[in-house]
Amino acid sequence: MATLSASDEDALEVSDDLEVMSQNSSEDKSGKRQKRGAAYDHTKFLRNEKPQGTAKSYEIRKCLYCPRSFSFKGATTSFMRHLTKDHKTKLTQVAKKQSPPIESGPMGQYLATGSLPTGFSQKAFLGFIAQLVVVHDLPFSMTDWHEFKQFVNFLRPGTHVPCRATLKKEITDLYNAEKAKRKTRFGQISSKISLTCDAWTARNQDQFVGISAHYIDNEWVLRKELLGFSLLEGEHSGEKLAAVLHEHIVDFNLENKILSITTDNASNNNTMMEELDHLTKDWEFPIQREWSHVRCLAHVINLCAKAILYQLKPGTRERENTDIDEQEGGDDESEAGNSALQKLAIQVMKMQGVAK
Repeated sequence: MATLSASDEDALEVSDDLEVMSQNSSEDKSGKRQKRGAAYDHTKFLRNEKPQGTAKSYEIRKCLYCPRSFSFKGATTSFMRHLTKDHKTKLTQVAKKQSPPIESGPMGQYLATGSLPTGFSQKAFLGFIAQLVVVHDLPFSMTDWHEFKQFVNFLRPGTHVPCRATLKKEITDLYNAEKAKRKTRFGQISSKISLTCDAWTARNQDQFVGISAHYIDNEWVLRKELLGFSLLEGEHSGEKLAAVLHEHIVDFNLENKILSITTDNASNNNTMMEELDHLTKDWEFPIQREWSHVRCLAHVINLCAKAILYQLKPGTRERENTDIDEQEGGDDESEAGNSALQKLAIQVMKMQGVAK
């Protein structure tokens, strides 16, 4: 029978403590706690049990890798001990799959090899902080927090915490490095690239446009890359959207590589495509409004559903029957003018027993 080493026991306790903290601090919109511990990624829900005389119930969950089942009553130490002892390789595989997609720097080295850089370096430390801020959307001022400095100096006394200006420069350098990698990847692929873009207004009334690239690489793997996330000044005019999109296409050297551009059905997107048609008319493979513009299918279905529901909105039986009688009693010319949507509404109301 396998036994746990001291290091495994320590790791188990830390993992379990983190899980309990996550459960206690995470709440969904209804105010109920969300169970997000690592144990839930390796088990399948079977049933809830509630012992007599108790107000609280608990889950019975089955291990994904063997027939054993466990009671989840808050902390999940027993299952995590089982997982660490009998399915340690599965634990490692899932942890790697859930790791953030960081490709370089000290964090990337740790995720790729499982080992940290030997010795301490200020540059590696700065890289860790920069990636922490980016991944978790933390403010640059975090490095000025007194508590953060205390925490760092507790771990390694005398460590210099960089200022926010240094942190901003490091993040900018990381952005430029990642952008250069994407330019290289785009230059190496032989396939065309399809773009999706959308503009929206945030709660604080700031306006943004997001642009993504979709393509199949040389190994026939479907890829998706973010090209830009830009702040818009003023209204979402088609000309302005076209200028932003054209700027990003040129910046990433994607001239003559664009297959299509997918947007929703807002009218300014028609103007945007007309402007792009004009801006790229001298390219070898220009962006043509008639052939390059793809309407988002999900948005089309959503508009159709809204239109149907609007036609079927609640009303009095008398008014509905009157409307139907007018539709059915009209002459051939008026009936020919009826839209397919109106006819569909009539048939649905008939099936529902609203119309006789």
